[in-house]
Amino acid sequence: MNRLILATAAGMLALGSGGAFAASCPAAPPPVIKFVPLPSDVARDTSKTAKELGATSSSPGPLPARYERDLAGSSARAVTIQKLPDGTVCASLQEVDFKLGFKRKIDIAQEFAANSCVADTIADYETPVVKSDDAVLASFGATIPQTYAADVNAIGSNAGKDQDDAQKPLLQKVSAVLNDKIYPAFEQAVGAATTKVDMSKWQKAPCDGATDKAFASISVKPEALTDSKPAQVPTTQNNNNYGGRGGH
Repeated sequence: MNRLILATAAGMLALGSGGAFAASCPAAPPPVIKFVPLPSDVARDTSKTAKELGATSSSPGPLPARYERDLAGSSARAVTIQKLPDGTVCASLQEVDFKLGFKRKIDIAQEFAANSCVADTIADYETPVVKSDDAVLASFGATIPQTYAADVNAIGSNAGKDQDDAQKPLLQKVSAVLNDKIYPAFEQAVGAATTKVDMSKWQKAPCDGATDKAFASISVKPEALTDSKPAQVPTTQNNNNYGGRGGH
């Protein structure tokens, strides 16, 4: 008897159990491996002043804006369950989906947020970093099925006394591939690309003089932005939901 269940990072659907434990399971075909991009919309936060943004950044002095992102990752697994005549329950992976993306926002200092034109032009300054992240997500994600096929295929099948006992080691090993191999490589790729982003091409919109007035209110010249460089993403990791926050 074959059964298919879907297990996710949040939990899994359990079906029936059975009988005695045996030593081995029939060989199973290699699982399908897919990359699924997570929604990565960019929110805006106008709750902080330029001074407060500067105080939480590695850049000295007040900041008109700051881009922040948390790297996100999870996995979903389709598992085939087979019960052998002697009661042994066998589990094997049929499909593994690795999901990556960002939770991100652009902080706009309060001094720049009141005028929508000014807020938009300041947000535009962060666009190159946003586009860099999007490009890395797409390119890195496309390599996942081939790059990590050997790691996933090596997980193989597992026998147990019941369904939960049979599939639990498989799910743990999939999580290990995500946690220990895919996520660190993704984080490194994002960080490396960020340090190469060219921020010098930004041109402020005049906004009838409101942009210059906003810069003057925090004693910063617009040219200071085009001289800055994005900061590399630091390393932070937490189970299947990750945080690697980077700002500049």
